[in-house]
Amino acid sequence: MATSNRMTAEEIEARVWAFVIVSLVVILLGSMAMFLYSVSFVTQPMSGLAPIDKVYTQQISTIMVFVSGVLGGVAGRSGVKAMAKAVATAEATDTDPPAPPPTWTGRQPTPNWVNKQPSPPKPKVADDDEPAFKGAKE
Repeated sequence: MATSNRMTAEEIEARVWAFVIVSLVVILLGSMAMFLYSVSFVTQPMSGLAPIDKVYTQQISTIMVFVSGVLGGVAGRSGVKAMAKAVATAEATDTDPPAPPPTWTGRQPTPNWVNKQPSPPKPKVADDDEPAFKGAKE
């Protein structure tokens, strides 16, 4: 019997995403190499960058930021999809009994940070008849 060499839809999608990610990484690395070469090995004037080099540097910087964002989005999308699929599979094969619902006691539980707060200082009470602060009149 001959086996079928046809790829499934998931395999085709995985290969397309891999091609897109590899292409974007190559573009990003090439841009970084050009950027570093232009700043490191091209002779610049003593007072800052030449005007055309400044424009070129800004364009390369913008391209690098754009490609980095797209690369993060594309890789993130595939990662989130794979994670969602793994979680769904784990939930489907889960055999643990469900946890009992929490019981209502009539009030919210006190957070930990409330119990660790120091008590506020008590106001000082003067025994004499002097006003609490200078300039106070009765």
